[in-house]
Amino acid sequence: MVKPMSIIKKSMAGLFGLMTMITTSNAEQASKIIHVGGDGSHLAIIDTARYEGFVGNWDENDRLRKHLIAQAKKESIIAWGSGFETDWVIAVRAGMSKQQGHREFQSVISTSSGNLHLVNYDSLTMAAQFHDYRLPDQETKSYGFRVSPGRYKLRIVQLVNPDTNWWETLGKDDPAFLIEYEPAQESDLPLQTIPWASF
Repeated sequence: MVKPMSIIKKSMAGLFGLMTMITTSNAEQASKIIHVGGDGSHLAIIDTARYEGFVGNWDENDRLRKHLIAQAKKESIIAWGSGFETDWVIAVRAGMSKQQGHREFQSVISTSSGNLHLVNYDSLTMAAQFHDYRLPDQETKSYGFRVSPGRYKLRIVQLVNPDTNWWETLGKDDPAFLIEYEPAQESDLPLQTIPWASF
């Protein structure tokens, strides 16, 4: 004889499994599309409350790259090179998928405010040059996305090969980059390099 409690447990387990599949599926499909204009030769995601942008004479002695690495160690920024100076369409979504691209990397960012922002090379260098320049600036104000305050592992996928005529294959709102995020584990650590950078 099957006990009623056993039936309830099996039903609940099945329901939980179904809900997990739906949640995962929705996380993989629901994307925010962000059009990043300006000099997109290098891109970054910053925690607007914690990233310290000022460097001073940033183009001397590799100071900007060293500064970005120091800020990455503090988990206030994830920066990378795009391989091509142009505007970019970027999809941002919660959850990790198996979608592949031309190249990818993972790193970690922490946010005390829950406000994460994409910024371009123009904004990074302006903040580096002027002590009172604040990010997000007017240009990048619309490039933000909200998460709950916390620590996140991010997966950045460049979906196109920047050394090809990739723009011929994409529509106006088709992303060239995919950014996925999930809560970080204690073992997840920030990269101490700037992937694909050319400066």
